[in-house]
Amino acid sequence: MPNLRFFVLFLDFNLARAEFEPPAITDDITGFMDFSRFGLENIVKSTANSEEIELEGVFSHELSQVLFTDQIDGILYRNGPGKFEFGNDSFNHLFDPSAILSATRIKDGKVFFRQEFVKSGNFETNNDANSIIMPEVGTYAEPETITKDEFGNPHRERKVIRKRRKFLLEEGLSTDNTVVNVIQVAGYLMSLTDSSYRHLHDPETLETLHRIDINSSPNIPEGIFCMTTSSHPVLDRETGDLWDVAGCLDFLENEYNIPQTHIYPVVWRGVGLPRSNYSTPWTAEKILQSIEFGPEIDSPPVPGHVSAMPYFHSIASAGKYLILPVGGTVLDLMPMLTKAIRKKEPMINQLKFIDTAPARFLIFDRESMTWEAVEPMAEAFSHFHVINSFIDSDSQIFIDIIEANPNVMSSLSMDKIKSTRDEYLETWSSIIPSGKPVRFVLTKRNENFLQWADKHVNPGITPSLKFPCFDNGGIDFPVLNTANYGKEYKHYWTAGFGELLADRVYYVNLETGERKIYRVANYHFSEPVFLSLKTELANENQGVIASTASPLDSSDRAFIVFLGAGSMNEIARFYFPENFIVPVSFHGIFYKTEELN
Repeated sequence: MPNLRFFVLFLDFNLARAEFEPPAITDDITGFMDFSRFGLENIVKSTANSEEIELEGVFSHELSQVLFTDQIDGILYRNGPGKFEFGNDSFNHLFDPSAILSATRIKDGKVFFRQEFVKSGNFETNNDANSIIMPEVGTYAEPETITKDEFGNPHRERKVIRKRRKFLLEEGLSTDNTVVNVIQVAGYLMSLTDSSYRHLHDPETLETLHRIDINSSPNIPEGIFCMTTSSHPVLDRETGDLWDVAGCLDFLENEYNIPQTHIYPVVWRGVGLPRSNYSTPWTAEKILQSIEFGPEIDSPPVPGHVSAMPYFHSIASAGKYLILPVGGTVLDLMPMLTKAIRKKEPMINQLKFIDTAPARFLIFDRESMTWEAVEPMAEAFSHFHVINSFIDSDSQIFIDIIEANPNVMSSLSMDKIKSTRDEYLETWSSIIPSGKPVRFVLTKRNENFLQWADKHVNPGITPSLKFPCFDNGGIDFPVLNTANYGKEYKHYWTAGFGELLADRVYYVNLETGERKIYRVANYHFSEPVFLSLKTELANENQGVIASTASPLDSSDRAFIVFLGAGSMNEIARFYFPENFIVPVSFHGIFYKTEELN
């Protein structure tokens, strides 16, 4: 009776004696504003490609070893910055370093790790030049040919402006450094960022095989250029359709020669089924042909910023609806292009939070392929990540997000991350809380949504003086049990910020209002990832949480920690070799072996 045996083990595991210090933490007072004396330099270092290596496992108890061996089988993929410099040039912002993919394979109680750089066009160009010559979001760069001829003589200013404008419009305006997220697509892994580019990778070796640009789809509407997309598309698990939203420019001539900005729903038909559904991976051409564009909608107007395009990092899905929260963060396109051409300013300088207009929720009906006439509004807010969204029995849409401090993006410049203690404290103080959970309720009456959304702060959380860092330091990178996305849910896990970058992991039980924490001093913790078990259980918090721990002290070893999802007690740590550099990462996802074969 393997299911019963596992259930007994799972219950006993919570009572097992852990051998680590601390085995569990009941509050997060310890460590709040207790900044590491080592700084953050050790987790913003370049790493390297790695063939598969076996990690050294240490289990908290023999029961946890049985649990791990019997119930966890699959691969955890992660994406994030991996190369922070080329030659003598360094990137200026945390979102800019070249992406590196990692695969953590878990089999028979053992853990194997490999990583591989994403061979983007930007990576290859910079690597060949041994210098940063391709611009990123927070780093302006360009080839020397923009300012000098083949003999090294400087061009006239007029020619420099003309060549720089051409370079930006044709190559440099939208990065192909897919550094943010990773998902399974049509037999491949696909790495993503907020631009129009995607890369397809071999799921075993992580080798970069193809570059996809949605602007190359044969189905793209005539006359537009899509500049931005979401890094968190929504998967319909039944059909395999992958839904996204794109911010696009229409360069049709107008009186002021200012491109119009539109938003398009985008669906990649049938690409998101488990890999076993594809006898062979699709060709890149077939994937591009699968992309369909829905009807456009004008970008919500921003007073005083006629060329502003909403910035969005994630979208929501509830029932038949796709929802794009337009909070107030925009890319001001004309100043961005003008200042890049004239002053070589990076794009991030024109990423602005503007609160003079209300936030809006743009709602798309996926069944009728139409936009809802009413766009519910709320007070302007900044955000990156949606926790979850769902529809209740009264047809209300609930959207839970992490409302972010508008200063977060500028605080992640490398000079601030590596600053002295006083400067670091000033930066950290300017962004806390870095993020807080907020719920918006969109109510329908007489077939139309009401004009204003209801807002609830800290939904489902019981106030407690034991959690000052959760409330005052902030949270972000929320994850759920994968099976509960788009449904009513009771549990989520998230990274916590007692430093400028995450240094703890939280568990939030919306049913009871309680919170739990995991933290080890002088370590950075990546986004938590929920690992589904072989034996499916009724409760959505019965699983395992994994997070990569990168040491702030270079003499310590990096490790991957596995936690009981409901208890936050350690099951095991798997250590990397001495001096193996594991830098900060962004997002990850776990696939069970049955979803990979």
